[in-house]
Amino acid sequence: MDKKTLTRRLEEYEEVQVVFENFLDEGFETLFKKRQLTKIRYPKEGHDPVKYAWAKFKYDILENLEATDYTQLPDYNGSQEDRKMYREYRKFLRDLPKSYNDNTVLNATVPTFKEMYVV
Repeated sequence: MDKKTLTRRLEEYEEVQVVFENFLDEGFETLFKKRQLTKIRYPKEGHDPVKYAWAKFKYDILENLEATDYTQLPDYNGSQEDRKMYREYRKFLRDLPKSYNDNTVLNATVPTFKEMYVV
């Protein structure tokens, strides 16, 4: 491997480390709002897998909430029934972390709206 490739890979690794370390310092929601955390990669050896699982879980929840934000705006032209389903789904997402603990979050998944309501 040449020096240029090695340097590039080292920089990429350091960038991922910085993002993950910032996550540990600042908290997940802060980084998500700042748009610094666009993809969560599996943490390097030595990092806590439970913290990673919670971070990924919360990221998925926030991503699904953000994807359905438009349904709660006054100019949303869906039916009242659609609006109600989206409201219930968003409440379900916000309450979802309460039903998990450090042991169960390792295998947790966040269902999308389509998975819950479209048969």
